Amino acid sequence: MRGFLPALAALAAALLLHARHDFAPADSYLPWPSANSSDETHFSDSYYQARALFRSRAEAAGADLFALPLAHLTALDLTVDVAVLRGAKDRVLLHISGTHGVEGFAGSAIQAALLEREAASPNAAKNKPTVIFVHALNAYGFAKLRRFNEHGVDLNRNWLTPEEFKERQQRDPNRLGYLDVYDLLNPTDLQGWQNWFWVKGVVHLATKGFDAIKQATIGGNYRFPQTLFYGGTELEPSLSLLQEFLLKHVDFNAVTKFAMVDVHTGLGPAGVDTLMLGAGSDMTVARSVFTGPEYADKVVFVHDNENPVSRGYDGVGGFTFDGVANLLGPQTKGNALLFCQEFGTVPGVFILKAMIEENHMYYHSVSPTNRLPDWAPPFVYSPSTITMPTKKVKRTTTTTTKVTTTKKVAGSTAASKKNPLFVSTPKNFRKGGDIQRKVLYQRLKVPPSVNQFSNTLDKNVATDLFKLLLKYQPETKAAKTLRLRNIAAGKEEASAPPAVVKFGLNHVTSLIENKKAKLVVIAHDVDPIELVVFLPALCRQFDIPYCIVKGKARLGQLVHQKNAAVVALTHVNKEDKAKFDSLTEAFHAKFNEDTTMRRKWGGGIMGLKTQKKLELREKAIAAEAAKKAQY
Repeated sequence: MRGFLPALAALAAALLLHARHDFAPADSYLPWPSANSSDETHFSDSYYQARALFRSRAEAAGADLFALPLAHLTALDLTVDVAVLRGAKDRVLLHISGTHGVEGFAGSAIQAALLEREAASPNAAKNKPTVIFVHALNAYGFAKLRRFNEHGVDLNRNWLTPEEFKERQQRDPNRLGYLDVYDLLNPTDLQGWQNWFWVKGVVHLATKGFDAIKQATIGGNYRFPQTLFYGGTELEPSLSLLQEFLLKHVDFNAVTKFAMVDVHTGLGPAGVDTLMLGAGSDMTVARSVFTGPEYADKVVFVHDNENPVSRGYDGVGGFTFDGVANLLGPQTKGNALLFCQEFGTVPGVFILKAMIEENHMYYHSVSPTNRLPDWAPPFVYSPSTITMPTKKVKRTTTTTTKVTTTKKVAGSTAASKKNPLFVSTPKNFRKGGDIQRKVLYQRLKVPPSVNQFSNTLDKNVATDLFKLLLKYQPETKAAKTLRLRNIAAGKEEASAPPAVVKFGLNHVTSLIENKKAKLVVIAHDVDPIELVVFLPALCRQFDIPYCIVKGKARLGQLVHQKNAAVVALTHVNKEDKAKFDSLTEAFHAKFNEDTTMRRKWGGGIMGLKTQKKLELREKAIAAEAAKKAQY
C-alpha cells in the first residue's frame, strides 16, 4: 500500500501537467529523434520570411512573379504573391497556401519544396501543365498567426455570390445550431471556473453530442462579426484579387483539365493528410490519380458524413474550391479535380479551444502586443541564406543582406573581463534583448518612425483636449452597476449607451480599420514603443485625425487605468461638436498632413563618455585661451 500511494500521486501529477498543456502530443515533451532535417529548410518562422523564401525559390525556378497588394493594408506591406510556371494552356494546376492564415506555414513549405525541385530539373517533364502557386491568400492571418483575416472573416466560408450572401443572412442563424453553442465559441470572459472551456464543453457534449457541436461550429454564421467562423457579408479583398488574377491570366474557355489544391492543417489523425473533394470534382478522376491502397480512406467528398474528418460539412458553403469551380467552363466537366488537402495535427477539440481563446484575446484583450508595426517590412526578416528577388516582382525593390555578426545576449561578458569588481549593466535586456528606452532615444540616429513621438501637443492645446475628453470619461464599474440596477428597477429609462472614450490597443485599432474612430490620441512614452509605432501610419491610411500627447499615465487616469497607450472618440454630443471639429482640424494639419516629422531623423545625442570627453576638451580650450589672453 505504501508503494501504491506514491505511484498514484505521481500519476495524478503527470495527468494534471498533461491537462495543463492541453494534452499535447508526446513528441512535444520528447522530440521525435528521426525527423528529416532537410525538410526544415522549406519551413519559415514568419510570414515575411516565408514570402522572401517563396519569391526567391520562384525566381530560381524561372516562374513569373506577381505581388497582389492589399490596398487597405499597405502600411503593413501585406501581399498575395503568385508564381506562374508557364506550360500548356489547356491544363492548369492551382496550388493555394494560407487560406486560413496561420495554417499557411505548411502550404508555404510545400510550395517552396516544389519550386526548388522545379529549379533543380526544369526540363524533367515535357508538355507540362501551367502551374499557379498562390502564396498567403490570407496574408494578414499568416502574419498575425490567426485563422481569420483582417476583418475577422473565415475565407473558406466567404467565396459566395451576392445572392448567396443575401440568402445566408436571411437564414435562421440557428439553422445548424450555432446559437446553441454560441456561449461556448464566443465567451465574454475567460476567467473563473464557470468560463473554463472544459466545463462548458462537457455540458454541451453531454446535452448535444459531438457531431452536433461540430456541425454547428464549422457551419459558421453570417450575422455576428468578431465571432468564430464568421463568413462575412461580401467577398473579401484577397479573394477578389485572386478571382481577378485568374480571370485575367487563365483562359478558362481553353482549359480542358483543371486541378486545384488548397492546403490546410488541423483536422484528421496527426501527420496524416485527407483529400476532401469539392462539389465540382469527379471521384472517378480522383481514384485514377490516387491509386494506391493507402488512399482508400483519404480521398472523400467534403460533404461525406461517413468519414470522421469531413463529417459535419454538409451545411457549409463558400469554400475556395466552390469559387474556383464557378470560373470553370463546361468543357472541364468530368476532368476537374478540386480538393482541400487537410493535414491532421492534434485532436479537434484542442484546436477549437485554442481558436476560442485566441479570438477572445484578439478582440477583448486590454493590452494586446500582437499588432504589426508599419515599419516592419523594410527590415531583414528572412535568414541570411535567403535573397529577395530584384526582378519580376512588382512593388518589391528591397533585398536582404547577409548578416555575419552575432548579437550580444543580455548578461554575457567579454572573456577578458573575468570576475570584474563592478559588473556593467547591459544595455540590452529581457527576452529578445530589447534595447532600453533611454538608449533607444539617446543615440546618433533615431528612425523617423520612433522620432515622430517626440512631436507632442503643447500644454495649452493638450489642456483643451483633455477638458473635452473628461466630459466623455467612461463609467466606473460601480457607476455602471448602479445605472443598470436603476434601469432594472424602473427608476431610470433605458437609453442608448452614451458617447465615451474608447481605449485598448486592439479595440482602437479595430475602430480605425472600420473607420469608426473620429479622433485618436496616442501616448508618447509607451514602452516598448513598437506597440503603437504603427498607429500614426494607420490613421493616415484611413484619413482619421490623430495626435500625440505626453504621458501614458495621463491617458490611463482618463479611462480608470494605470496606463493607456491610446484612446479614441467615435462621436461627441452636439454642444461639443464645434470644439471637437476645431481640434480635429488642427490635429489633421499638424500630424496627418505634415510630412516633415515622419521623415525627420532624430537623435544626435552622443554617449555619456563622449559627452564627458567633449566637455573636458572645451574646458582645456577655454583654459588655454585664458592663458593666451594674459600675455
